Amino acid sequence: MLKIKEFSMLSQIGVRMLRHYDKINLLHPAYVDDSTNYRYYKEEQLLVANRIQSLKSMGMSLKEIKYVLDKYEDSEFLEQFLKNELVKRQEEIAILQDRISYLKCAINSLHSDNIKYGCNILLKEIPEHNVISYRRKISSYKDEQDLFQTLYYEAANQNIQLATPLYSTAIYHDDEYKEDNIDVEVQYNVIGKYSGLQSIAYKRMPSMLVVSVAMEGKLDYMPELNIAVAKWIKDNNYIFCGPMYNVYLVPPANDTSSFNWFVEVCFPVKKKNFFIQGPTKN
Repeated sequence: MLKIKEFSMLSQIGVRMLRHYDKINLLHPAYVDDSTNYRYYKEEQLLVANRIQSLKSMGMSLKEIKYVLDKYEDSEFLEQFLKNELVKRQEEIAILQDRISYLKCAINSLHSDNIKYGCNILLKEIPEHNVISYRRKISSYKDEQDLFQTLYYEAANQNIQLATPLYSTAIYHDDEYKEDNIDVEVQYNVIGKYSGLQSIAYKRMPSMLVVSVAMEGKLDYMPELNIAVAKWIKDNNYIFCGPMYNVYLVPPANDTSSFNWFVEVCFPVKKKNFFIQGPTKN
């Protein structure tokens, strides 16, 4: 058997931590001398200690490690548990990458040519164009991709020729910001005219004046972007005149479930009317 200091050296776990593991029922000594209170471990327990260290290096809490150790010999359980942990870590990485992108965007905005607004804002005319459309209420903005998938598959099933590049548009019809029951219409630009469609609709969209901001990836910077757009519209004497929408640029062959796209956020606007009041009579 090994004394606690010997076990500590071989397992690379501090004595203080070994005592803590004993206290929380994670790793007990094999034997404790009642007269001296010395703790002794079996050589085979080094394998358990190694498992603890390995699981700890994966970012698991001691509570999670204890749970896993109790079922460690169940290979199916262990594989599924580790797969779930992998998904969690990948999600954490994605969140960190988004935060890094946010920091880079903030740094770049300090040196932007359009430093007054912190982003490049364009005023442009959207010409008339043909689209197919699918409109539903969704429980969250993440469900927007389901609408795009439905529209994409319906287009394929009904032999509709999609434009290239594929301009995927999501229009938000609610009069206010909503967290659920969101009224969203998705559109794809198409070539030609269509009638008698099932589940989806064909439309001829009129020309429109919009203020737009282009960005990449997820729309994590919308609050700052909205402030910049509102300031630009005020400074240039425009007013909003329709629901905002996003245009995603995606080739038709791409997986429509992906939202790591190039996005153009558009706000329909019109010039503010100024009325000059004539002289009044006394």
